[in-house]
Amino acid sequence: MTLKEYPIIFTEENLRLILRKKKVQTRRIIKRSDYYLKWKKDDLMYVKEPVTKLGDEWVYKWDYSISTRSMFAKWKSPIFMPKNLARIWLQIKDIRTEKLRDMKSEDFSAEGIPKDLSGFGNEFGYYTKIFSVLWDSINSKYGERWSDNPWVRVIEFGLYVPLEGLTDRDSSYTIPSNSWLRS
Repeated sequence: MTLKEYPIIFTEENLRLILRKKKVQTRRIIKRSDYYLKWKKDDLMYVKEPVTKLGDEWVYKWDYSISTRSMFAKWKSPIFMPKNLARIWLQIKDIRTEKLRDMKSEDFSAEGIPKDLSGFGNEFGYYTKIFSVLWDSINSKYGERWSDNPWVRVIEFGLYVPLEGLTDRDSSYTIPSNSWLRS
């Protein structure tokens, strides 16, 4: 069986949560153009990041602190990052379709929302409020907002570690120890 590979973009904050294994699920709005996608369990997703070329070397924006990022040339949007520069790969563990607001408590946790530490006792209400604000900060178009309750593709994933012998990607899974993503 041949695994298919798909590009995916996350915010910097979400990518940090993924690398710490605190975020293992994402939701993506299903658009008409997405219906042909045949994402399946075990398929791979490569994470697109902002990059720039410094001499002969590609540099990843999120490896640098916010204060040092301005020292580099203009950063390219992750949309334009070529697949061969991908260093973070995810493997789909499960995939399903549902309405956005059909989330359960365990889904919020899998999306990287921390436990309610407020002591109010209404954990589901807390999760809903936090996640809906985050969702709307990324998906602000009509038909995509939390209140619009769009159909979404729920993707559960894990970090993908290449099998022995896949030397073309071996170095792409190491985030430098001094990387801003590790903090």
